[in-house]
Amino acid sequence: MKGVNHHSMNENNKYLILRTISMHGPCSRTRLCEYTKLSKMTISNIVNEYLRQGVVEENGKAATAAGRKADLLRIVPDSLLALGIFVDRGYTEIGVVNLNGSVLRSDRFEISPAESVDDFLDILLHLSSKHMSGEWKGRIWGIGISAAGPLDAERGIILEPPGFHGLKNIPIVDVLYRAFGIPVYLELGVHVAALSELYYGNKEGYGNFLYMSVSNWIGGCVVSDRKVYQGASGLAGLMGGVVVERDDMDEKVPMSGCLQDYASLLALVRWAREKGSDPDITWNKIVARARHGEPFACKAIDRLVRYLEIALINAIAFLDIQCVYVSGSILLGEELILERLEASINRLMFAPSTRHVAVLAAKYANDAEIIGITALVTERHFEREMTLSARGYRPLLTESVTAHCAGVWEAFNGE
Repeated sequence: MKGVNHHSMNENNKYLILRTISMHGPCSRTRLCEYTKLSKMTISNIVNEYLRQGVVEENGKAATAAGRKADLLRIVPDSLLALGIFVDRGYTEIGVVNLNGSVLRSDRFEISPAESVDDFLDILLHLSSKHMSGEWKGRIWGIGISAAGPLDAERGIILEPPGFHGLKNIPIVDVLYRAFGIPVYLELGVHVAALSELYYGNKEGYGNFLYMSVSNWIGGCVVSDRKVYQGASGLAGLMGGVVVERDDMDEKVPMSGCLQDYASLLALVRWAREKGSDPDITWNKIVARARHGEPFACKAIDRLVRYLEIALINAIAFLDIQCVYVSGSILLGEELILERLEASINRLMFAPSTRHVAVLAAKYANDAEIIGITALVTERHFEREMTLSARGYRPLLTESVTAHCAGVWEAFNGE
């Protein structure tokens, strides 16, 4: 992504610089120019603004080609915070997350099968209020929600995800916005997890990758040119829906013939039981036995790898990615799966002599859907600011963000 040296693009450039320091910092002003293609004057003006606000600080020095020492810039982690909410099947986690993706405090509550939507929202508001009224109150500039799909992100509603104990049509964004009066953003959990990798992991610097989560459910997210690619309906990268057995498809049975029905850990355990394994077999036991060379457990791992191969080879053909980041409970068997998967897809994919696709474990095996919330809030905030600026509204992120977040969001409310 490149910046534009024009006054009307100031918000875009501010976002680009903050994002670049988050991903590549600590870095010098010269490196910022190289990464963003912005002029030295533009870099200097925006960096000075962030320094005054306390969002960025100078920390250490680096040698330059001319032999001088250049100041290194880094994010001040706790200068801006987000309230992160992850609504998963069976539980909800709420936490305060800083600009480095560190979770400063969190609470979790179980979702009961007997719970109504109103019950769920009452508990959510109670725990959210504890975090919003605590020591970080003045620095929380937005609320991010990651949740299992399907969602209606435009209207801020969690629709009817499978395994949600009957909870459906949850107007979570409207309820939280009315309670706290600051921007609230809803996104698929796997997309937020991919943002955690993009901002705080991804040390190899890949700009085009597939993030795939494999646990009892399979999810995926496409990152293209360092941006999450949503697609027309926000479902791009839905790896669980990739067809791997056409003959088994049945329009009356959701996900039949798809990767979810063959390579999710739920499906693998079901297959193992159907094939005569112990009735109490679990993914943990399959991995433990495969490590000791037990034939049936090794066969189960072979099956898992084979179906993942099919899905990933198809994904690579369409997306031309550099890497697949794998997350979820599948990483319990990381050493049994990822190296084999990388070798096989690079042998079987189209044009293997011209490229190599890495298969790596995601940095955050747990809590990625919370850790990525600050990245979500940052991206959505600047998207909104750029939209307002284009319509002639005054930019809202001006002087001393940390001192008057509440005033900024009062301006949002009254626009």
